[in-house]
Amino acid sequence: MVGAAGLEPATVGLEIRCSIHLSYAPAPAITYILNVKIAKPELLLVYDARMKKYAMLSACLVFLSSGMICAAQTTKCMDVSEEPHHHLIFDDKNVRVFSLELRRLESTLPHCHSHAYLYIVTGESSIATTREGEGTFSKDLRTGDARFIYPPVKHVVRNDMNTAHRQIVIESLRTIQRQIFEWNYDTDEFPSETDPHKPTWSVSFSRGGLTAIKSQLAAGDHVTINKPDHLLIALSELELKKEIQDKPPSIFKLAQGEAVMLPGGSTATLTNSGRESALLVTVEF
Repeated sequence: MVGAAGLEPATVGLEIRCSIHLSYAPAPAITYILNVKIAKPELLLVYDARMKKYAMLSACLVFLSSGMICAAQTTKCMDVSEEPHHHLIFDDKNVRVFSLELRRLESTLPHCHSHAYLYIVTGESSIATTREGEGTFSKDLRTGDARFIYPPVKHVVRNDMNTAHRQIVIESLRTIQRQIFEWNYDTDEFPSETDPHKPTWSVSFSRGGLTAIKSQLAAGDHVTINKPDHLLIALSELELKKEIQDKPPSIFKLAQGEAVMLPGGSTATLTNSGRESALLVTVEF
């Protein structure tokens, strides 16, 4: 909402006080106050109270619409937890984890994330994203692509493929310190594999209190998981043997696109007990 008030006599100059109230759900509303001093109010050629009121209001609207104040969202927005294509699979004080599945040419409803988030694509796909106040941008995604989105934005995601689009969304609930020029580049966070022809390799990155490791394990090879909680995301069919010191080993299987929590507290070894190479992502938080 925009309001204007407070006309001082012309001998002391004209002060226009404009306020813009930003309401972004579920985050708290933010209020910005802008004071504009006009050195020569006589240039406004305003001679009666009614005209002065309209002139002040017009000045506020022109200034605010000039782009000197950027307001991303001014309307109530559906939280991702209420969006019917997102399914909550885990939450605690540090993260909320959702799975998203869109069938052929299906779209989400307009929705928002209340915090910065990471999403991991679990299969080859092509999607189109429409952000509030912007155009629609299409992108092709590879299995295992990881994208980190800093400021929450109201958006719609559409699957442009004939096959289902699936991704795992990890919303970081921690306070994130971000460099002023760091923005939403929406590019893959994982570095390239040093030698993709090697049977076993790992690449990693850290962002927003999350550390993600993408690994390929040849049959019989293993990866070590340290003590914090981890989310394990299957990028291929998995058959893994989990070993923790002083505990009997266990074997579990995951289909491509499935995710499972690995509670922390102990260091664990995950061995590929299948016959084929295993591709997976672990996210530590």
